[in-house]
Amino acid sequence: MRSAVFHYNEKHSIMNNLLVQFKKVDITPAYPVRLAGYFNERISDGVLDRLHLRLAAFELGGKRLLFIQVDSCAIPTGEADEIRSEVARRTAYQKSEIMLFVSHIHTGPDLEGFFGLARDERYLEDLKKWIVEAAASLRPREFTRVSLARASYEGLAFSRRWWMKDGTVVTNPPKRSPERRQPEGAVDREAKTIVFRDERGGLQALFVNISNHTDTVGGTRISADWPGFMERHLNSRLGADIPVLPFLAPQGNINHLEFESLRPQTNYGEAGRLGRAYAEIVAASLPGAQPAQVERLEAREIVVAIPSREISEVELDDARKVLERAGASGLGRGRDLTAEDLAKGDIGVEALFARELLRFAETKPPEYLVPLQAFKIGGVAFVAIPGEPFVEVGLALKAVQGYDLVFPVALANGYFGYIPLRENFGRGGYETRPGAASYLTVDAAGRILAAFRSLL
Repeated sequence: MRSAVFHYNEKHSIMNNLLVQFKKVDITPAYPVRLAGYFNERISDGVLDRLHLRLAAFELGGKRLLFIQVDSCAIPTGEADEIRSEVARRTAYQKSEIMLFVSHIHTGPDLEGFFGLARDERYLEDLKKWIVEAAASLRPREFTRVSLARASYEGLAFSRRWWMKDGTVVTNPPKRSPERRQPEGAVDREAKTIVFRDERGGLQALFVNISNHTDTVGGTRISADWPGFMERHLNSRLGADIPVLPFLAPQGNINHLEFESLRPQTNYGEAGRLGRAYAEIVAASLPGAQPAQVERLEAREIVVAIPSREISEVELDDARKVLERAGASGLGRGRDLTAEDLAKGDIGVEALFARELLRFAETKPPEYLVPLQAFKIGGVAFVAIPGEPFVEVGLALKAVQGYDLVFPVALANGYFGYIPLRENFGRGGYETRPGAASYLTVDAAGRILAAFRSLL
């Protein structure tokens, strides 16, 4: 790939009194870890590329904001709260001024304990220490100039939930299946970028908001997936060495699979393909970046009580019947089990979901306390959602008036499963299955949107 350095045009700059510091820390495990994101246990046996922790600290007029991005699949809500509280105790930031979010990679340590599997406690404890120590070391003292860029693109992201000819919805049906009718939902193909430059015009960092799943690699080796490739290729393209923070926009019902193509799309090459493509899209948008005036910082956080997911007697009875039918069948040891296997009716995956549903029915609380947070840097709003909202949630937030840009941030400050729209329930697809994938009531998306519209 040809490298090029984009030159900074001083006449388009606005000097702010905004102070910043950016930091990047290698958090690649030096020992085998349990990997997150699939239905079966996977233990890491190598490293394809490094994992990182990225921090961005801001200060203006006595106000502060701190972004903490982790290359991970998800961080449990309790642990996210504990980390933010400890960072607040060790620094000048209030907990409400700290946003902790992940890149949702499926080839990193399992911190959540998905699908009834054990989480990696050793790595989780190490990660907590690394985050707190890195945050405590930050001293924002460098001035920054802020500009905003945006681009639309084709391809790369696709709805993964399909209406079938029998009137049901299936997640990741077999490619080119004649039973497919049409995609169920929308796709967000917009890349938004915030550019930070020092007083001389040198690049300091990029914030990139993209809607897509980060599950392209598979296997048992550590990888930062396409966001890692995006950062490396952007630095090569721009002649820089800066942190590129991936802010995943709501992506619960999309991924990178092209259902009209039979080519394999779960491999390391796919991560490279997407990362390079996104890097080119972002880089091409930067010359048109518009300067932004930053006169103030704001942070707001509320905790909303949302009822837990409803479970019917029919669903409980069906789960018991699945377990009876499965008997002693295992969970397909020796191969990765994903949503594609669920779409094919794999009995091992069906049994896993049945067990999780019954366990959830016995242990679920009446309601969950869901933290909802909004940051404002000048005319840019960042909206932190603790779970995997469907794309339509992000599009609704982006449409809120009064801002230059709205960055909806999925998988932030904890995890409450998938957050579909009310109408998605009862159709099919694993994202709406209670217990293993869906924790919150069926109208949770509406409640969350209403709360954020109030915050914004």
